[in-house]
Amino acid sequence: MRRARKPSTDTSLERITDRWISHTERGIPPSAEAVTEGRAAGSDLPRLGETSTQQARPMSVESLKELDDFFRSMRQAFNSRDLKTFRSHFWTDKRFHNLDASGRRDRGWGAFEEVLDQEFRYLETVNMELKDLDTQVFDDQFGTGVATWKLTQVDPEGRNHEQFGRCTFSLCRINDDWKIVAQHFSPMSAEDAAAE
Repeated sequence: MRRARKPSTDTSLERITDRWISHTERGIPPSAEAVTEGRAAGSDLPRLGETSTQQARPMSVESLKELDDFFRSMRQAFNSRDLKTFRSHFWTDKRFHNLDASGRRDRGWGAFEEVLDQEFRYLETVNMELKDLDTQVFDDQFGTGVATWKLTQVDPEGRNHEQFGRCTFSLCRINDDWKIVAQHFSPMSAEDAAAE
């Protein structure tokens, strides 16, 4: 079935899409003109079948050091239950996402902060460790962190609770400061954690 042509007010991208669909519906490979026309139309996307020619700048040693310091500071703030300093490591926006090891999903910083505030008030001590933290930086603007974590909590009755798992962090440099924009914690058994 052939699509009807749209009026001439189509954008270049719509023309390319229509031509591509028309050709593929008929089993004809699109012409080189259809594939490369997007570049002429001002598209910054790579041509079909081509990888981007724009290479990300390599990770700078300074940025990797900044992230090491960043995560050290974040853990120290968490372990001392200093919510104000801990908060400074995060993007405190309603679009922030936290996926907790318990399965809870916090949409927005406010929802996550409410839970943190309750935990910090209730628990006698908390201690978070990040092991084998592997960070990557892209264009000195974006970053990821992957690690295994151990959380030790002592409640007011003196009971010790330990949790283990893996975590990932998505970071962005905002106003020259690194901020966690999303994080995901997944649980792991103590036996699996010991084998790591």
